[in-house]
Amino acid sequence: MLEAINLFFENKGGVYEKPNNVSVVAFRNVKVLKEIIIPFFYKYPLIGLKNYEFERWIKLVDIYYNKKHVGKNISSKEYIIKFAEISRDLNIKRINNKKFERIDIILNWLNKINNFPSLEEKLLLIKEVNKIS
Repeated sequence: MLEAINLFFENKGGVYEKPNNVSVVAFRNVKVLKEIIIPFFYKYPLIGLKNYEFERWIKLVDIYYNKKHVGKNISSKEYIIKFAEISRDLNIKRINNKKFERIDIILNWLNKINNFPSLEEKLLLIKEVNKIS
């Protein structure tokens, strides 16, 4: 079924096995998401909570696609924070305490920094996030 879904979308994604013996079809190219996947689900909307999740997910794709999170100014930082907050609350029914902890660490770090972080500061953040994994 997953291969058929990928084929329907002209093999723009891939089918991947996850560690828990479940497979998924994933589209990782942001241009494919923006130009093919999102318009499809606008035309054929999801129902219920999944549509609400989809609307929030679109905001993440938009930030990434338009590179609003890239740069050394305050608006870039605000978009990174917004991205992390939306990510934290996405699929909220699936309780994932490690995900919440990792994103909280990132949000706290982002809210504390005033200037563009040094490489050392970024590496310390990565080390702290990786402790959770």
